[in-house]
Amino acid sequence: MSYEQSRRALLTAAALLPPAACGADEHRASVPPGSPSAPPSGGPSLGVDAAAGARARLAALERRHGARLGVYALATGTGATLTHRADERFAFCSTFKALAAAAVLHRNPLSHLDDRVTFTRADVDSISPITQHHVATGMTVRELCEAAIRYSDGTTGNLLMRDTTTPRAIAADYRALVLGDVLDPAKRALLEGWLVRTTTGTARIRAGLPKGWKPARKTGTGDHGRANDIAVVWPPGVPPLVVAVMSDRPGYGTPPREALIAEATRVIVAALT
Repeated sequence: MSYEQSRRALLTAAALLPPAACGADEHRASVPPGSPSAPPSGGPSLGVDAAAGARARLAALERRHGARLGVYALATGTGATLTHRADERFAFCSTFKALAAAAVLHRNPLSHLDDRVTFTRADVDSISPITQHHVATGMTVRELCEAAIRYSDGTTGNLLMRDTTTPRAIAADYRALVLGDVLDPAKRALLEGWLVRTTTGTARIRAGLPKGWKPARKTGTGDHGRANDIAVVWPPGVPPLVVAVMSDRPGYGTPPREALIAEATRVIVAALT
């Protein structure tokens, strides 16, 4: 299978993803950091005082980091949610790679993962710690999906799409893929394993979780200070949380703030557990 054949196949597969994940509207909301978040909608929410306190802490993080912060977190056991800018659009960055891998799993039999994709040195672009070493041999579809999720390899991402999403929408997608029945059990277990073994962004959601909690997550990083982390998190002995934390900062070359994601995660944990 050639690079272009694989690209077309993966784009076709990606079209099967839940439609909430992406849209043609590339407009990014211009609400200034620190202004009130839109009120939550859908499902039980926290008590008035707890929700107001948590959103005030998230707004304070925005001001301290000079960032725009999007949060959607769900306690699957109680149905309680915590939201902040949950319906504003943020760049996907590399968080879409888990959705793309899931689309490949959904579209094809597991045997398709053994098909080999060939590419040239000219195709290797962006940060590509895995594909750069396999130009001569190519990589199987399984290896491409794993490299996209665990190492956020940029060349694998170039086979796929880029767009924007909202914290609420992408959290719903990850919940459906990891906790729902969108994928059959064998494929769901494969995707979950890749997400649990993610190697990037250890200073983000993972750093904000108590000891002993297990996250299955995917990070995304980009220009304009973009830092994202989307996770399904299993606290010991209770149902999982679904957590989407997305952020950006003014200025093309502005660096991302991983500490912002970790601190927002601590707010979420305190509010929902």
